[in-house]
Amino acid sequence: MTTTDDDPLASTGFDATLGLTLTSYDGDEVTATLTVTPALLQPYGIVHGGVYCSVIETVASVGGAMWYGDRGQVVGVSNHTNFLRAVREGTLTVRATPVTRGRTQQLWTADVTEESGRLVATGQVRLACLPADGSGAALPGTARARTGWELLVDRADLTGVRLVDADPPTPGDGEAVLRVDRVGVTANNVTYAVLGDSMRYWEFFPSPAGTGRVPLWGYADVVASRAPGVEEGARVYGYLPSSSHLLVRPERVSPAGFRDGSAHRATLPSPYQAYAISAPEDGTTEDLQTLYRPLFTTSWMLADSLAEVPAERLLLSSASSKTAYGTAHLLRGTGRHVVGLTSERHRGFVEGLGTYDEVLAYDEVGGLQPGPTAYFDLSGDPSLRTSVRSALVGSLVADLVVGVTHHKAAGGALGVGGEPRPRVFFAPDRIAQRTREWGREGYEQRLGQAWEGFRAALDPLGDGGALRRPRGAAGGLAGGARGRERPGDRAGRHPGGLKRGLAARPDLGQPALVQGSLHC
Repeated sequence: MTTTDDDPLASTGFDATLGLTLTSYDGDEVTATLTVTPALLQPYGIVHGGVYCSVIETVASVGGAMWYGDRGQVVGVSNHTNFLRAVREGTLTVRATPVTRGRTQQLWTADVTEESGRLVATGQVRLACLPADGSGAALPGTARARTGWELLVDRADLTGVRLVDADPPTPGDGEAVLRVDRVGVTANNVTYAVLGDSMRYWEFFPSPAGTGRVPLWGYADVVASRAPGVEEGARVYGYLPSSSHLLVRPERVSPAGFRDGSAHRATLPSPYQAYAISAPEDGTTEDLQTLYRPLFTTSWMLADSLAEVPAERLLLSSASSKTAYGTAHLLRGTGRHVVGLTSERHRGFVEGLGTYDEVLAYDEVGGLQPGPTAYFDLSGDPSLRTSVRSALVGSLVADLVVGVTHHKAAGGALGVGGEPRPRVFFAPDRIAQRTREWGREGYEQRLGQAWEGFRAALDPLGDGGALRRPRGAAGGLAGGARGRERPGDRAGRHPGGLKRGLAARPDLGQPALVQGSLHC
């Protein structure tokens, strides 16, 4: 939303005295500009620190009020602003985004930059949410920020999506309501949609007949709770619907989190039921967790399963996907020869990652030499599987379907004859096995150690939640990835405009999208 002269949020009072102009605002981001005048300078001729504190307070408060909507008002309770560089003239830009938002409090961060883009001040503002009680009204123009929504996908045609209004749920005894805030959209979500019926992914978040809500991994805030031990205002990480809200029935509640005990999820895979309590983190850390963590868990379990496969060579299709190169990263130094299969167009990118011992274009598969080989297929493309099996007759020792990034060609992914028979790799089954063998604590400890090693190799771009591809020889992930189009550039293509559907209605207060690359 942008401001106009008659806008109820046009600068008035103290903001008008400063000369602050709001340029755009909604419940997820606020931007403003300020021209430096002599009236804003302190005796040494540089912008007074109080100016930075004031404009940061304003943009954070406007964003918080937009998000809180007609539920009441917000007021600042603390403002921590750091002054980084002196400015004497020019135009400053202020941008505020939320760190965490709950029923009683919100925390917003704001940056002030000069015309060159250099950061000159940064701060955090904590806001108290005051429910409407008849003594005051919500900020004009903010009521619609409260509206709920659902993104419904046509299960028979994944290119068909509808964004519809939906009333936020009201919790009953033992229930809590989560407001979806920050989610990741990657090729993993394509797999959830394509295999929604066979793997029961559609059942996690019921929707009207013939439609589905594509599952997403990310962060949500507890906005209402009647569940003992689950506090309103808590922030959680877990499996979420492509909707504004989720009603859960917390069970096995602990300081670390809870599991959803809703009846319709009782027979669904356990790893998707957990919601971990999250301490407030900066946006970059949450982006890394949202975009990579669920995919990395699959990579880790996939690499772990190789202990039972007598293969000297491993083929990974869709080698540019996060799950594939996460697996390759984990296998470095294990003595296995890891080959990445990709399109000719993305060959340079995959080679630049530095995680594969060898990279082949799909049309080069026929030249593979004999030798004990395992094929981990993330594309789900039956024509590619046929080429691999034809080239490795008598040499293929395992054939696993891991994902379906090539979803338009995936119809016969398991229909190829011969031995070994293709089988689906389902990470939750492997997780359940390792949890029984190692115990929950042992499993979490091992996963945490592996994740920290992988995360150290990632290089956040800091641009609206997008991330660069992994870098750095130390982590085994090379900087050559930077030459590729930025992650998210084509994210709206799968499945049928998931990203486009969410972006189409900025008035609905949709979650921040952490976009990943969907092309393979």
